[in-house]
Amino acid sequence: MNKLNLQIIGSFQIKRFTFRSENPLEEVWARISQLGSPEFMLYKIHRNSKNNNWNSFVKYSVIRVRQACEFRKSLQQTTLLTAPLPLYYSFLNLTRSILSLNSASIPTPSHGLTFKKGNNFLDNAALLLEKGTFVDYLNSMNINSISNKIFTLNDCLSRIIEINYDYTLFCGTNQSSLVIQIEVEAMTNGDVSLIFPAHLTNFRSNWQQEFPSISKTYHLKPEGNVLYCNFLTPDIKGVSNILHHTLETDLISRDTPIWYLIRQVTSDPILPRPAYYFISLFILSNIVRYQPELMLEISNPDSQLGWLLIRLLKVAERFYPQLMLSWLYDHPVYF
Repeated sequence: MNKLNLQIIGSFQIKRFTFRSENPLEEVWARISQLGSPEFMLYKIHRNSKNNNWNSFVKYSVIRVRQACEFRKSLQQTTLLTAPLPLYYSFLNLTRSILSLNSASIPTPSHGLTFKKGNNFLDNAALLLEKGTFVDYLNSMNINSISNKIFTLNDCLSRIIEINYDYTLFCGTNQSSLVIQIEVEAMTNGDVSLIFPAHLTNFRSNWQQEFPSISKTYHLKPEGNVLYCNFLTPDIKGVSNILHHTLETDLISRDTPIWYLIRQVTSDPILPRPAYYFISLFILSNIVRYQPELMLEISNPDSQLGWLLIRLLKVAERFYPQLMLSWLYDHPVYF
């Protein structure tokens, strides 16, 4: 007798670490601040505890977590004219802290990026150098040999998942976000389908070039913008593990199976999710420090670009620390 092939219901998010709070922003930063305790770090974070220099890495990490939290607190007294500067240094110190723990090494003290002024605001850019904290971070993610690459502010904004709707709304008909929302359908026989938006009119001919990270795992269905694969894992846990290794999850706990990928429209590789926040804030912090005149027009309440950048700062403050915690624990964390 054949078994019924039924659709598996759920978001397929792995929710082992889910912190419920009426104020997720303050909760995520409270969890970050906990990493500023040497006692917590020494006895709760065991990843490299057998390393002879582990205590020195913890000492390095703890002070930078505390600095990250203090820089973040200073945002309360700022506007768009200055806010990118303390937020960037908060992220820089937080990244160095987690990088030290994950790699059991002391990150290179320089930034790893240098500022390049553009012809218009969104063309302001960062040049990736051969050494620095950001380079160390990319190396830890097995992304190498991309020094001298230039990333504009527009490049980054178009690839940040959490502002994809706002970015497309800002651009209007001129350009849309490169973030693609994907609906997942999983069946009890192990079939998993990824349903891509209909507006990707060239999807059937371009999907392997635009989504190379999944090109060896999934196959094109005979009709529509749909990919599929049979993983022979007819349960929620198996499907969840597979999706977490091939797609990007929503950072908010949800019940519906909506996931994301970023279209690769150039030869440059897709960077890790936190990287686009990091580069964006690096660019904006340099404008604040060295080209503050550029901030005058967009700080006007009538400026749509200013509105978008305020959205970026709010979203970054909320989700960058969550991404760092997920990286530290090597497991999705939700708030």
